[in-house]
Amino acid sequence: MNQPFHSKIEEVEAGIVLLGNELVANLPKAALALLASDAITAEEIIKADEKFNKIAEDLEQLCYLHLALQKPNGPELRRTISSLRIIADIERSHDLIVNMAKATIRMVGFKIDATVSQLIGEMARQAAFEFKHAVEAYQKKDETLAHSIVTTDSVLDATHRDLLQAIFAANKAGTCEIEVALQYALVGRFLERIGDHAVNLSRSVVHSITGEPGPDIETMTRMENL
Repeated sequence: MNQPFHSKIEEVEAGIVLLGNELVANLPKAALALLASDAITAEEIIKADEKFNKIAEDLEQLCYLHLALQKPNGPELRRTISSLRIIADIERSHDLIVNMAKATIRMVGFKIDATVSQLIGEMARQAAFEFKHAVEAYQKKDETLAHSIVTTDSVLDATHRDLLQAIFAANKAGTCEIEVALQYALVGRFLERIGDHAVNLSRSVVHSITGEPGPDIETMTRMENL
């Protein structure tokens, strides 16, 4: 009775890893397109999102089907619920990458401040790093690696703060037009949110393994600031 469940949930998990890896590949691609004003690559990323969403939807439906038919409990239930949460975090993160691509198209022809450009690149690399390791933690059921994502996310948050200051400074100095400043502030927020989704993913990994909710980044940040 349990064998079909295990077979199907492993199929779901394999599909999630493939989606996660595609996201990790598309993130730096979108960032490079943004910095190079590459509207062609941006359009490709936007068009690919429909297929990405369809795969995510199919994986979700498979999870719901098994919840209804197999009525799993204990560790098997945690695996299914965690997979559903992770699919949602991956799908929403890819939507944010698509939003970056749309911002790229809007900014074609505008000049980019060098410091702002550098910080966007740093944020994209850090966000991709976090998501790559979160997906790896899910694939390997690695609780230690999942916990580490919470710590590394503070680097992304700090770079986001630096980016906002750089945008303000560049606009004041006349090297970043208001239209560009607004778009880059949005892109910074998109990248920061992708990091948050990577943290959510890692918490779901911890929950699937231990039954505990996983590290709460907001609580940890408050404790560090005391």
